[in-house]
Amino acid sequence: MVPPDLQVLVRGWLHGNVVRAGTAVVDSGYHTGADALVAWVGRCDVLALTHAHSDHAGGAAALVDAFGCRVLAHADVHGLVERWDRTELWLEGTGQELPAFPVHAVLDEVVELGGDRWRVLDTPGHAVGGVSFFRERDGVLITGDALWEDGFGLLNPWFDPPGVFERTAQALETLGGVDASVVIPGHGAPFAGLSAALDRARSRLDHLIASPDRHRAQVVRNLLGFWSLADPERSDAERDARRAAAEAVLPGVYR
Repeated sequence: MVPPDLQVLVRGWLHGNVVRAGTAVVDSGYHTGADALVAWVGRCDVLALTHAHSDHAGGAAALVDAFGCRVLAHADVHGLVERWDRTELWLEGTGQELPAFPVHAVLDEVVELGGDRWRVLDTPGHAVGGVSFFRERDGVLITGDALWEDGFGLLNPWFDPPGVFERTAQALETLGGVDASVVIPGHGAPFAGLSAALDRARSRLDHLIASPDRHRAQVVRNLLGFWSLADPERSDAERDARRAAAEAVLPGVYR
């Protein structure tokens, strides 16, 4: 399904998918897998980020150190990194770690990756400064966490600026405007069937908007689950403390 000039590294929920196009790389997984990432990549001149959450940008510093690559990201990600906003980076109270990295240049409407031109689509909602990449010549769409085969990445209206749900709806509309033959999501295997995936995502969004209490509980569970994946040897007492910390940073209502 994925064209032979692209390689996709799928490593589960702790690490976002990594796409390699020649000496260009999209996303970098969580920092605990950085050594394996560097070995798999072999060479990297450009690292383009779909967003700056720790499971997608965690290996960025290691790639810069190993290969001296340039990091490209949305202007809003550049701002987050410049001021290292721990809340909007989803680090405050979550137990996640993200080694500091630079953003060398802001993405334009088109970026060259692996010798091809890719359109840069603004797809925020899950993340401040979220983008997707679309290669028109063969319909390859890299969506990060803006769209999965069954849903999208966690929405966090407590950490992110107001308008999360509206931005998510607009991102789905943007993705619906391209003719994709294959979607490479931020987690899970590549898939076909963009239209059906968008229908499922819109239904999921409606459910989250209508159920704020359940949504808050899900966010806490997911943050705790990610922390447990990152360090499975933690004790029950440490998990209880981490749950309390995650609940403490989420107020009872949406912002």
